[in-house]
Amino acid sequence: MKQVYVSNNVGDPLEHDYNLRLDDDKIVCLYSNNSEWAEYLHGQKAGTIKVIDDGYVIKIGEQKMKLDFADLQVLKILLLADLEDTDYFEIRESTTIKKWPKGTGTEESLR
Repeated sequence: MKQVYVSNNVGDPLEHDYNLRLDDDKIVCLYSNNSEWAEYLHGQKAGTIKVIDDGYVIKIGEQKMKLDFADLQVLKILLLADLEDTDYFEIRESTTIKKWPKGTGTEESLR
């Protein structure tokens, strides 16, 4: 799972706002457990994008749109064209190398 960190204004700290998960042939964007989101949204689907034979299907909330490859390119350009936009995003990926049950005393032996 990848994490999306967002800063909505210049100088604001990054916050873990979304998670990205690959489900078969589509990317699913989920609300993170960030306390800024209402609790009922935690882990819920915010949107998806799926590759199909002749383009993409994008679903955000209840809105669904089908775009061919050229239309998606135009959408990307339009989204990036707002020079006044101060939003900043980072997509990060972390890997758990090893974990063990808490309370076994093992974690204290490493300190």
